[in-house]
Amino acid sequence: MAMPNSFDRIVDGKRVQLFELKNNSNTVLQLTNYGCRIVQLLVTDKNNSQVDVVFGYKTIEEYLQTKDVYHGVVIGRYANRIANGCFELNDTVFQLAKNVGGNNLHGGPGGFHTKVWEVDDASASSITFSYLSPGGEEGFPGNLQTTVTYQLTNKNEVVIRFKATSDADTVINLTNHAYFNLNGVTSGNVLQHRLQIAADYITPVNENIIPTGEWMPVQGTPFDFNKPVEIGDGIGSNHPQIQLARGYDHNFVLRNYNNQLNQVATAVGEASGLLMHVFTTEPGMQLYVTGERKLFCLETQHFPDSPNQPHFPSVVLREGEEFVSTTAYQFV
Repeated sequence: MAMPNSFDRIVDGKRVQLFELKNNSNTVLQLTNYGCRIVQLLVTDKNNSQVDVVFGYKTIEEYLQTKDVYHGVVIGRYANRIANGCFELNDTVFQLAKNVGGNNLHGGPGGFHTKVWEVDDASASSITFSYLSPGGEEGFPGNLQTTVTYQLTNKNEVVIRFKATSDADTVINLTNHAYFNLNGVTSGNVLQHRLQIAADYITPVNENIIPTGEWMPVQGTPFDFNKPVEIGDGIGSNHPQIQLARGYDHNFVLRNYNNQLNQVATAVGEASGLLMHVFTTEPGMQLYVTGERKLFCLETQHFPDSPNQPHFPSVVLREGEEFVSTTAYQFV
């Protein structure tokens, strides 16, 4: 486990700390206000042993040395990619940083993952962080006030609630970027994890991992997770989309999206016996498996490049309106 004194530092003039939530199932969730991130998540497996299922570092120095790594962070202002780092809103073109392949990724190099968040409220079971992103930060319009609450329930759920308001029309897409291995983050690869996703389509991508604008049916492809499938079954496929992304790095169009909290996925660690159920109010979810195949992400979100794809679900947040989103990971 990470130790509090390994995170107690001043960064950009603000105090960074490590926080810990516990429940009656002996689950432990460690968080830091640097990047509003999950540092560790310890869950009891079928052998009554604690397993760390989320990758994180043990010291703040390691995070500061790897600012372009998104382990466990809240991504903002815009999760995933925006093509050519620009979009048009209200007849104005906004130019963002181009930090990956000529595109804007995860809010840019100075996105939410690099910020020291305020700690608004903390208890044994929940904590609320907040950050005020000034207008023009990373090129985005509007002063954006964001709060994120992490709650660890006695149902063994990690519930993440996002809220945001802006004083000008803007775009927003928030997610948590936890990297999971349900057998333990040092246990090896995740290729035998079984995964089920409630989606009939993905949004296919081009060579820059930007959506083409189409919806591709998953039936008969390595993207069909409507029944439990081992991750390793399709990740080495010669399917063009697998080849373009060198594995899985794709947005799934979630079935029955209705702004309500719906179960959208289940992952199973074959060695630990741990099941992780994913619930979200979001319309999409990015499945990403790391290049070394040791970790995977299920990033609930609106679709990549939505500001430039008018037929995708809207990501526009109007002045005076409130953005609200909830995602939960339940461990059984």
